[in-house]
Amino acid sequence: MQRVREKTPLLHFSQITKEFSGKGVLRGLTFYVFSQEVLTINGQNGAGKSTLLRLISGLSQVSRGSRTVIDEKLRIGYVPDRFPKLNFTVREYAFCMGKLQRIPDRQLHARIEELLQFLRLDFAADQRMTGYSKGMLQKANIMQAILQRPGLLLLDEPLAGLDRKSQHEFVELVGELKQQGVAIVLTTHQASPLESMTDRIITLANGLIASDVVVNQPDSEVVMIEVCFESEGADIGLLKSNPGILHSEREDGVITLQVRSSASNEILRLLLNMDGSILSVNPIKSLPGLLKEV
Repeated sequence: MQRVREKTPLLHFSQITKEFSGKGVLRGLTFYVFSQEVLTINGQNGAGKSTLLRLISGLSQVSRGSRTVIDEKLRIGYVPDRFPKLNFTVREYAFCMGKLQRIPDRQLHARIEELLQFLRLDFAADQRMTGYSKGMLQKANIMQAILQRPGLLLLDEPLAGLDRKSQHEFVELVGELKQQGVAIVLTTHQASPLESMTDRIITLANGLIASDVVVNQPDSEVVMIEVCFESEGADIGLLKSNPGILHSEREDGVITLQVRSSASNEILRLLLNMDGSILSVNPIKSLPGLLKEV
């Protein structure tokens, strides 16, 4: 069995609601954020995308429901949609942010130089950011978020206001971060060049998740899902009869399912509705003769 990419849950949100002055902006959302994944949250302006991103970051608290950090060592970097033209050089700004994060001086200086090269800002490292273009400011914005290597990077409308050249450069940077294994969640309200590297799309409408779709899985015909249930009496009869499940087995309280890629979204939703805890989701190469076991 050859694994194409391994995904494990980083965060779990169960029936979360966010209210402002008694008005529900987000209502009853349930979903996971996985490692090794680029997740795009889209929807019209006012759909609650930025609010949801702040809930994912932990900067804002849910009104009801639960936010569970599954990976206790998870470090989250957050890139807001607006970044001011500060009267600092990017080197000065990064050093101040690093000190706030208590990064030792020697390590911080080395990381700043590394990121100046990576973000292609070394030519402007000692220029005041008051003279920066929107694209350069966006790079400085990312720099503060990845001073300490994050496991999850959150980007709020990252391409808004960028010209075509800056958008192309930004897409390349995000692609490099993805290759480094950083999980990424980004928001957008329209078609975006970042869609080419997106693995999953959640669409918000009227405060609800209208759809949660896995995309860009050309090399995988089968997805392996590991799930467990708190209640030993959980009714798994629905799983046994689902035509999308090719193979199932149970060991030490963990149920392993091999499911058709085309049915994986439906089955994940079914597992969540059954109060199952998703342990991992791994696309794999299909194997001949997979049998469905009871």
